[in-house]
Amino acid sequence: MMQQHRKLIKTVEVTDSTYVRVPVIAQSEEPFNTKCKPIILEQPQQSVFVNYVKEKLDKLKYYLQPPHKIYFIKHGGHNNENDKCPLNNQFQQNQNVSNKRTIHLISKDTQNILPLVNPSGNINQLHFQEKLNLKAFQKGVQKHCQTYKHGDTQFDQLKPKLEYERKEQMKRESKPKLKCKCQQCDIVLDQSNENEIVMQLKQFQLQTKVGNEMVSRKTIHYEKDLFKLESLKEEGRIKKFEFQETFPKIKLNQNIGKWEQKMFEKTGQYWTSSMIDGYGNYLSGLDERYYFSLSSAEREQYPRLFIFTSDFLTNCNLESPPLKEKWLLLILEKLELFKTIQYQFWLIYQKIAFIVNKNNSHWYMLTLDLKERFMVIYDSLSGSSQHYHKVRALLSYVFYELQKNQLKNIKEDQYEFKMYFKPKFQSQNDSYSCGYHTCIALEYFSNTHRVKDFKEKKDIKSDLKDIFYYEQL
Repeated sequence: MMQQHRKLIKTVEVTDSTYVRVPVIAQSEEPFNTKCKPIILEQPQQSVFVNYVKEKLDKLKYYLQPPHKIYFIKHGGHNNENDKCPLNNQFQQNQNVSNKRTIHLISKDTQNILPLVNPSGNINQLHFQEKLNLKAFQKGVQKHCQTYKHGDTQFDQLKPKLEYERKEQMKRESKPKLKCKCQQCDIVLDQSNENEIVMQLKQFQLQTKVGNEMVSRKTIHYEKDLFKLESLKEEGRIKKFEFQETFPKIKLNQNIGKWEQKMFEKTGQYWTSSMIDGYGNYLSGLDERYYFSLSSAEREQYPRLFIFTSDFLTNCNLESPPLKEKWLLLILEKLELFKTIQYQFWLIYQKIAFIVNKNNSHWYMLTLDLKERFMVIYDSLSGSSQHYHKVRALLSYVFYELQKNQLKNIKEDQYEFKMYFKPKFQSQNDSYSCGYHTCIALEYFSNTHRVKDFKEKKDIKSDLKDIFYYEQL
């Protein structure tokens, strides 16, 4: 190596005649004299980035300026007490008709044996408690009619009438269903401004007030994927793994390509962000669809789901020196839909989850509770505590900035999330299944009101396979 360097060096003999000595006076007064200005080392990319962050951050922070405003939600959905709703009117009509037909169907002789079938002796209670379960009623009447003095004659007379009632019930159910006229969307009102409407929440759509107009923006852009998959499930059809010739495809807001296809065909593969973030988007869509199917009273009690995909914490780059302005800009960009209500998205969504990709080598999930101010970690591999403390410091800072207008006596160094690990969460015994367990945690957290146990790896893999690849009809 030294010989190669010597070949590049040219030996020059320097004598006194080849250079001129600088006078001593010149050295003291002007040590370096040149026509060119001294070179200043700059980082143009870094300075441009910092200027961009500050410029964009100033625009978004405008909506965080005090004073703190108080908003509340008026929940929409079906209202059972709304007399103007056609569904309520139709239900009342059907109930009246059923009452009349029930009394007309049952003869006086049959009424004598009803106390044996229904100890309470209440004819209306028998029918409406059992929801006109005609088969069970037939068996009860047939059994007791055998001991009646008319034998089977009474039941034979009753049977055609029961068959007629069954056909009429089928006709009523086959009629097109009326649409509910109750207010379906949720309305966000500004209490500090005479209950002015500032936002309307619809399924997969959000309308915010800009000036005097309501501007619509989509919250989810994959309704076709979501509804098609759910219709296949409802119809009970078998979904086959389809080899898609054109890749990548945009499914659930993510790029799904041949690499993801190989993940489902083989075992021992590390799942990608397209798969895990796509599944998070899918669960958010299901939660929103379920929420807007509820009545107004049920919506008021239902905690909605908001999932931060992995790009947020990945772009924050926890391994580099902390740049708080960048952290705040990223979360404000993520929540830009809610700037009209001072980014108070927790008024709408109470269940908050983050998908975390640690150093592009490990997946896990964490959740936040803003009221109790704690975070719960779902990690199949217990990592270094230093990483968790960095995540906690980041989230504590950005959520303090979002809430500091309403936190009067709390300073930044006093606002901190308490950190817990989810007890009895599954542990992985391999080097690749952290993505599986992250999706299991997402599914469990999104369905805590319906699911009590964690899924198995094979089941969650089958679910994702059905979500991203299904036979097109």
